[in-house]
Amino acid sequence: MRTTTENYAMDSYQNLLFSIARFQEFTGHFPTKITIVGYEFKRQRFTELHRKAIKWPRNKFYYVGVDPNHDGGTNAIEGEKKNGYLPYSLDLYGCHSLLINKRRSRNPFARYHPYHTSSPEIASLLDWCPGDAEGGEDTLFEGDLPWAKIQKTISRDT
Repeated sequence: MRTTTENYAMDSYQNLLFSIARFQEFTGHFPTKITIVGYEFKRQRFTELHRKAIKWPRNKFYYVGVDPNHDGGTNAIEGEKKNGYLPYSLDLYGCHSLLINKRRSRNPFARYHPYHTSSPEIASLLDWCPGDAEGGEDTLFEGDLPWAKIQKTISRDT
């Protein structure tokens, strides 16, 4: 009864954002903290870039890193820098060139998520794709987000 899946994400940024939307869709409220369990070599991408992109408070964001049980750890770390961290550091929302092409290649049937309808409070973030007019591809989203209100309420209550 307390388990669900998120079936639309095509990359790590969408995994994080869509999971928040799915949580809200499933429970009726947004989470107050996030814990991610993932490969240790992806920690920085999630904690430094994706968390920042969605403006999630650092003190309510936890990453539990696990190491792969196979040889090639150095290759994985280098691959993460080249194909994950670096592209996202230049394109925080994954909506330009290399990263958008990866998303498209992972979605051959052109499936589309339902979160504009089920989580309209974050629709503007779901659509955010900054370009030159906004200050560049790494320009942070400046709109209001529901978890900013949640965090202020928690701070007042504690």
